[in-house]
Amino acid sequence: MRTVCLGRVGWLLTGMLLGGAAAAAIEMPNLTGKWYLNKDASELPDASASRESGGGGSGSGYHGGGGGMGRHGGGRHARGSQPSGDGGGGPVSEDGSSAQESGMRLQILDIRHEEPKISITDAGGRERVLYTDGRKLEEEHSYGGTTNVVTRWKDGRVEVVSTPEHGPKVTETYAITADHSQLTVTTTFQGGRRDLTIRRVYQATPPAATAPGTPSSGAL
Repeated sequence: MRTVCLGRVGWLLTGMLLGGAAAAAIEMPNLTGKWYLNKDASELPDASASRESGGGGSGSGYHGGGGGMGRHGGGRHARGSQPSGDGGGGPVSEDGSSAQESGMRLQILDIRHEEPKISITDAGGRERVLYTDGRKLEEEHSYGGTTNVVTRWKDGRVEVVSTPEHGPKVTETYAITADHSQLTVTTTFQGGRRDLTIRRVYQATPPAATAPGTPSSGAL
């Protein structure tokens, strides 16, 4: 009788553990989708704030949502932008693109999420590949140096921590609403002349077209 009871208890505990694991898997968000920047809902930096942060290029170009593909992505990695950050100004990459052009690329993110792999492609066709299992990756930059990147799940969000050889540490979080209608990408720079946080809000549907003669809201 005692053996039978213990066996039942064992099966019960096993079922509870498996059920808990299944529930955790169900609750894990999936970021897959084509996402369109909502400038009005976002918190974007001005030029002076970006310069004082010690280089906001990661948030406006390279790291903030799919700038480049490191060695882990397979094949030759995409060229990354130099730190610049303000959404305007001079050339910041090998192809001569400005920070404003980098910001334009971040207006649309095409994300393919097959756990643990997340592929993020911006409007300019630049792909970044991340893995949420905590593996340490290395991204190379065309302007020199490398950045160590670690991606993990934290509090139901994807957290990407990028530590470059030179420059501020960059932490990004990707959070999606339960109805899969909105994605928020928050980028924080730490270690520059001052900390800086950029919050980009994306929606699953394209924004309404701007009427002729009406200035677009916000700035990248």
